Amino acid sequence: MSKVRCSMDKSKNSYGNMLLEMCKNNNLIILNGRVNGDKEGKFTCRQSSVVDYFICTYDFLCFVVNMYVKDFSKLYSDVHSPLILSLNFKDGIEEDGHIAENSVENASEVKRVQKWDVEKKNEFLECIDKEKISDLVAELESVDSNLLSQGKINEVVEKINSIFLNAAENVLGTYNASQGSRTGKNSGKKGNKPWFDKQCWNKRKIYRGAKRNYYSNRSEAKREEMKKTERTVLTRYHMHTFSFEI
Repeated sequence: MSKVRCSMDKSKNSYGNMLLEMCKNNNLIILNGRVNGDKEGKFTCRQSSVVDYFICTYDFLCFVVNMYVKDFSKLYSDVHSPLILSLNFKDGIEEDGHIAENSVENASEVKRVQKWDVEKKNEFLECIDKEKISDLVAELESVDSNLLSQGKINEVVEKINSIFLNAAENVLGTYNASQGSRTGKNSGKKGNKPWFDKQCWNKRKIYRGAKRNYYSNRSEAKREEMKKTERTVLTRYHMHTFSFEI
């Protein structure tokens, strides 16, 4: 890895200076323009600036394999290019067979809370257990800050997390992380947008296939095919959204 970071973006403003200062003060390192896959520090925004970064600690560097700035696509962002970071945690890590076995056996039992729904904000606030909050505040007020241990801090954090998690489960609902089954008030998986019909779905599927084909074995012809299918998808999206609005 290069000690000197390269970047196609030669401009620097006050925000950039603050970012560099933060990294220096906290022993953090910017991966853009340093690691395999992005040695040159490619543009990440509008093909004219670098404003999207991967930043990590020095201890974390041993897990970094490479990073890439992918070609810009209007399907995924208005101005930003997608960034991909590859990590390797296998080397030098001994796996506990018993833990691994239990992880597989219990995978079907893992629950996740559904995505946040801003329309349920007030219902979520009402569902927070105020009595538990009051008990927790009283507990914190009775603690001597000079004798506060890491264990006590962790315990309080767990209690706060549990209060909010219970409210979220009751209001938003849950789903099985491994099997996708959903429960609770919001158990129905949110559907696509009203205008996103089967034709849109098929066009997007073709585009994703062309994209995978290009990145698996790059060539100018495959890149053109990917861009062509992207334009087709965007045209279809625009036609359907316009028709739906009318």
